[in-house]
Amino acid sequence: MVSPSPICPKCAYDQSGQIATWKTKCPTQGTCPECGYTLSWPDIIDPSRIQLPWFVEHAKSKRQLLTRTLPTLWILLFPNRYWKRVTMETPRSIKRYLLWLTLLILILHILTTATLIAVNYGFTHQNNARTNQLISQLTPEQQKQYAFRLTDLTSIDYWRPTIGEAFLLPLVHRSNFEEGVAQGMAMFATLCLGISIIWFLLFCTFQTTRNRSKLRMIHVLRATVVAGFLPFLSIELGRFLDAAYLLSTYWNPISRLSILLYSVVFVCILWMVIWQQWFWIAATRIGWQVKAKWWELILVTTASFLGIPIAVLIMIAFKPIRIAIDHFAVWIGI
Repeated sequence: MVSPSPICPKCAYDQSGQIATWKTKCPTQGTCPECGYTLSWPDIIDPSRIQLPWFVEHAKSKRQLLTRTLPTLWILLFPNRYWKRVTMETPRSIKRYLLWLTLLILILHILTTATLIAVNYGFTHQNNARTNQLISQLTPEQQKQYAFRLTDLTSIDYWRPTIGEAFLLPLVHRSNFEEGVAQGMAMFATLCLGISIIWFLLFCTFQTTRNRSKLRMIHVLRATVVAGFLPFLSIELGRFLDAAYLLSTYWNPISRLSILLYSVVFVCILWMVIWQQWFWIAATRIGWQVKAKWWELILVTTASFLGIPIAVLIMIAFKPIRIAIDHFAVWIGI
């Protein structure tokens, strides 16, 4: 639909006066007289013409949300590439983005739950086999004494806590999955959310910053939602790595696989922090075309680590919910 009053996508300045000066031809590009943003007139006049075939926020159905997941994640992996394609003229939907992220986390959660259950079953089955081998070498009296070490894999007392913990990990953390990688990933994902909140506050609360950037706050809010919540996908990676760690103990607790997995965790955590800052710097310089000097960006990047206390507050605020879930899990026998 053609906008009745075309505005600058960056500062919301009414461009009707500029359009009124066109006499003989319609130019393809222009400049906003208020903020200096380079305008693409066809996109300003009719934003609906912009449709990115890989972008989940332009999906028309839940099926398209899923089929566009990998392309969107691939573009998001390198923020420069994302902000070159998703300009301020590009129509976006926070609601659709959050729906996509929720569906993706739900699907991954089901897959990682199945993986955790399967690995735990295999590990317990192997322990039973070893125990049976040991018991077979004992006298009948001794066999009765060691029989308690066997786990009944057909019993509801085995399946209920195993399935329950696998589904609720890392909110519920019992002895079945001791590595705690998912819990660590959740902490760093919360840290990333805290960093994004600080970037949002730095853009929105200081009048000098707002006047200089001449940026509509809706853009900063959208970036906060994208950058703040995307790292929570790493929790599902952590759940998968928890299963992989348990699997590695089949061979040796300090096997090459364990060392490799620890390396993967370190790289993922480091990348989350780097990506978070890269995303905001790319948004500032490429996406929003804010003319900030590098030393200013370094200063703001340093200040964004004040998000650590915010992340701690978020975790403290969430603790009663986690405790309530844990008590409920105990009540139902998990």
